[in-house]
Amino acid sequence: MALDEADRFRITTKLADTLGQDDAAALMETIPPFDWHQIVTKTDLTNAVKDLATKSDMDLEFNTLREEMGIKFSQVDAGFARVDARFEQVGAGFARVDARFDQVAIRFSQVDAQFAQVAIGFAHVDGRFFQVDAKLSDLRTELHKTLRVHFLALITTMLAMNTMMVSIVALLR
Repeated sequence: MALDEADRFRITTKLADTLGQDDAAALMETIPPFDWHQIVTKTDLTNAVKDLATKSDMDLEFNTLREEMGIKFSQVDAGFARVDARFEQVGAGFARVDARFDQVAIRFSQVDAQFAQVAIGFAHVDGRFFQVDAKLSDLRTELHKTLRVHFLALITTMLAMNTMMVSIVALLR
């Protein structure tokens, strides 16, 4: 049975009356403040030590654990290597797409340059049309003048012939 503080104080007081204060205190210090069945014996320690793994057992367990972890880390490293290789493939794909976009951009630049040349050609043709328009306008004016002159000459000639015919008819009568 475990003694509580009140029991220990009561026993110490009785012993002090019989043995004296110092001896009673020394005797009470040798009595543990718990039950005796809670005290560990050498047999208890021997049995407990048998249950514990020995150092060589622990070394073996740690080495096994290290090997298993090494295998797992190797598997993880291999997985990362596969992921890295896949990223390299994806990166190469992106590089090919970028190169294709560069080719398309170059082609668009070439098409833009050709459109610029076509625009220059159209501007040249427009200039030629203006020249032709100007020449046609000049020709129209010239033709108009010439037709007017010839028309007047024709009318004058017709009047002159008409007058001659009237004179011939008058002479013949």
